[in-house]
Amino acid sequence: MAARRYLSRTLNRQIALAALGSQAMEDIAAGAAMALEHIAELFSANESSEQLQAALAGPLFARFQDELGRLSHDNVQLVLEVKRVNSSEIRSIRTQIGSAIGTIDQSKASGLRAGLARQAVRTNELLGVVHTQEAEEADRSFKDLVSALGGGEPVRIRVDVEVNTDMRYRLIGGRCGQSTTIVDDDATRNTMVTLESSVIDGTSPLEWRVADLDYLLSSEQRIRQAFSEASGI
Repeated sequence: MAARRYLSRTLNRQIALAALGSQAMEDIAAGAAMALEHIAELFSANESSEQLQAALAGPLFARFQDELGRLSHDNVQLVLEVKRVNSSEIRSIRTQIGSAIGTIDQSKASGLRAGLARQAVRTNELLGVVHTQEAEEADRSFKDLVSALGGGEPVRIRVDVEVNTDMRYRLIGGRCGQSTTIVDDDATRNTMVTLESSVIDGTSPLEWRVADLDYLLSSEQRIRQAFSEASGI
């Protein structure tokens, strides 16, 4: 089991390295820290919808828009301040390859494999690498995996980066022209920032968006799945 996990980590990292190049790989951890600082600023801004949408993947943007909307309705302002980034380190890398990689609707998908059941594609996982292809095609997962290791396949990459920061978190309520601090938490904390790339195919510019924070969406998805299975839905 440990050997399989090691092989999976190695393959995913090698596919990402072949797609991105060594310099871009080295920049991921620092990029995640910068993304966290940027998002903290946007959360704290009054008019940040468009910029926030550009920084976050669709499902995460929708999730936080709901939360920020509730706070605004209650006249509460969220203020996040990243005072200092102490460290950032890649914890895991996952990749997706295959001829159907571009068919996934990322505005509805919360992960690399989300939404595939609703489309005419087939997905499987080969040694920890997610492979998607048109349902009617003959299986070519192994061939595509070998090609991806050499940088010859379109790839989408998802990276979990643990960022340690000194961060201040405040909730400020305001009624009748007066402000009241509801929560004021100033501490050193670890935040898991999940970055997801656009499809890397050599023809389109590379873009990264934050797809999850502290596994919020993935945790909620697992809870829904467990509830569905338990209730027989």
